[in-house]
Amino acid sequence: MYIVSYPKSGRTWLRCLIARYVQLLEPKVKLRKKERKKENMRTKREKVLQKVLASTPDSITFAHGHPFAESPDPPSIYKNDKVVFLERDIKDVVVSYYFHITKRKPHKKRWTIMPISEFIRSELGVEPIIEYNRRWKSFFEGKPNYKYITYETLHEDTAQVLTEVIKFWGEKQIIAEKINEAVNFCCFENMKALSMKSKLAILKPYNQEDNESFKFRRGKIGGYVDYLSEEDIDYINSLK
Repeated sequence: MYIVSYPKSGRTWLRCLIARYVQLLEPKVKLRKKERKKENMRTKREKVLQKVLASTPDSITFAHGHPFAESPDPPSIYKNDKVVFLERDIKDVVVSYYFHITKRKPHKKRWTIMPISEFIRSELGVEPIIEYNRRWKSFFEGKPNYKYITYETLHEDTAQVLTEVIKFWGEKQIIAEKINEAVNFCCFENMKALSMKSKLAILKPYNQEDNESFKFRRGKIGGYVDYLSEEDIDYINSLK
C-alpha cells in the first residue's frame, strides 16, 4: 500500500499513527534494516520517535510528489497497488512549505529572503500543489484500490480515519484500545516534544528558539490566516 501526499500535508503524522499502532500490537517488531545501524547510535531518550517510525510495516510505503509533479501521469507501479491519497487545504500546505524552505533549509538563500506573498506565487508555491492534487485524484478516483482522506478529517476524528486506513491496508480485526493509545501518543504536543529530543535532521527543529523551524510546527487547521493577506487568500482561491 502506498500513502501519497504533497509535502507538508500531514504524511509524517499519519505514518507515526500507523507505526505506533503496529508497535503496540507487536512491541518487539524488528526494525527495518536501514534503520538498524542508525538505531544503535542513538541514546535511549533520543530514539523514541525513531523507534516508532522504524516500526512502519514494509508493506506500506510513504511517498511524496516532486518527481511526479513533473511527470504527465502517476507512475505505473501504483496502478495495481492500494493507494491512500492524503490531501490538505492548499493554503495551509503552502504556508507550512514556506517555513520548511525558509526555516529548515536556510542554505537555500534565494528563498530565505522571499516574502510569503511572493513565495506562494513562485514555482514552489500554490500552482504545483494544485496540479499535483488534481493529477492524483483524477487518475485514481473511482478505482477500488484507492482511498481518499484529508488532513482535516484526520484531525477532527483521528481514531476513525486511522481505523479506516488500517482496514484498507488489509487488517480485518482492529483493536480500538490500541487505536486510541496510538492517537494519544501521536498527539501534536507529544510529537513536537519528541522531535525536540531527536538527533535526526528530518525530525529535529533547525532552531529550538524558533517555532517556525519545527518539523511539527503548529498542526492547526486554518492557521494560514495568521500569515496570508486577504489578497493572497483571494489569489489562491481563484486558482482552485
